[in-house]
Amino acid sequence: MSITSLKLREELREHSADSVEQRSQFVAQAQAARAAMLQTGQGYDTDDVRNYLRQRLADKQTTKPQTRFAVGVPSST
Repeated sequence: MSITSLKLREELREHSADSVEQRSQFVAQAQAARAAMLQTGQGYDTDDVRNYLRQRLADKQTTKPQTRFAVGVPSST
């Protein structure tokens, strides 16, 4: 199998590096949120989050959904 080398413009390399960093931060935040949810047993209802995001996309003021105790997730107490 042959190997291909690509010559990227500096701005494209920087953009690519920024994208990798943003993804790394997103994954780290998601892992921390999951760990917190597993520890406390509290999370957001999917339908509540979906409705919240739809309202936000429609430029409507809305309140963030409330956390609830997740079903089937052991609590730390």
